[in-house]
Amino acid sequence: MKKIAIIGIIMATIVACGQKKTEAALAAQKLEMEHEQLRDSIQMVKQMEQEQVEAEQKVQTVQHHTYATRTAATAAENTPEKKKMNNKVKGALIGAGAGAIAGAAVSKEKKGKGAIIGGVVGAGLGLGTGAILDKRNEEGK
Repeated sequence: MKKIAIIGIIMATIVACGQKKTEAALAAQKLEMEHEQLRDSIQMVKQMEQEQVEAEQKVQTVQHHTYATRTAATAAENTPEKKKMNNKVKGALIGAGAGAIAGAAVSKEKKGKGAIIGGVVGAGLGLGTGAILDKRNEEGK
């Protein structure tokens, strides 16, 4: 009877050890699954953070372009239109230059005095010619 009891105890021990191994394997699998879920969660959070950063960069880019467009439009609106030079002013400038050159060339002794006199006379003639041209342009309109 002792042999049967010993065999029974040995069998019970083997079965109990087998169950402990199975429980340990299940616990290890459960732990591995929880670890995997944790890794997935971390990866998902990182991906969401990256998407948020990209979205913020797009917003900043759009804001920058909008600001640049508004600034350019404002600058274009605030830039005064250049006035064209009328024929009187053009004639006076051209006449003064041409008269100064001619006066300096004609004068034999005092080139500076000749240039000043020629410039004044040329400016007067150019101004008169420009006034005539301006009057014709106004009548032609």
